[in-house]
Amino acid sequence: MAGTRRPVRSRAMDRRLWLLLLPVALVLPACTEDDSPTIGDGSGAVTSTTESDTSTSTTGGGSTSSSVPTTASTIGGEGIEMSGPEGTSGDLRFTLAVERSELCYRIAITGAVAEESHVHRLTGEDVLALTPPGADGKVETCSASDQLLIEELKETPERFYVDVHTDKGLLRGNLG
Repeated sequence: MAGTRRPVRSRAMDRRLWLLLLPVALVLPACTEDDSPTIGDGSGAVTSTTESDTSTSTTGGGSTSSSVPTTASTIGGEGIEMSGPEGTSGDLRFTLAVERSELCYRIAITGAVAEESHVHRLTGEDVLALTPPGADGKVETCSASDQLLIEELKETPERFYVDVHTDKGLLRGNLG
């Protein structure tokens, strides 16, 4: 058709469009609900992985699964025993999702009602607030932190402990 003109887009306009769309394209694949690693498997083994497949063999004969590539330290089996006042007990399992700067954990307590929970250095310094167990005495979630703390937890878990403040006193479990 003679006389019909299409609008001309400049290269600068194309670049601006790409700059606007690029962040969306990069963020959308990272926003899935399947990103939380599985915590423990009942094998009682400690494992580490940097594999992109979803299963890693452990020394206990089981496997630890994760829905995303992860670098993690997983405490499986019965977990870490948490000690506290007479008549109370607790169990802690955790996974470090280094690539997401998250500590994923499962805490189960009995004999008390949880009020708050934290990760502390052995010096007593409070370094990360955790979601306390609910009315049923259980919680399984992840808490975001900074990359430096997650790396430090991965390299030297023995320098940290988790506590749960309850109506009957404090339950505590050392991470390493």
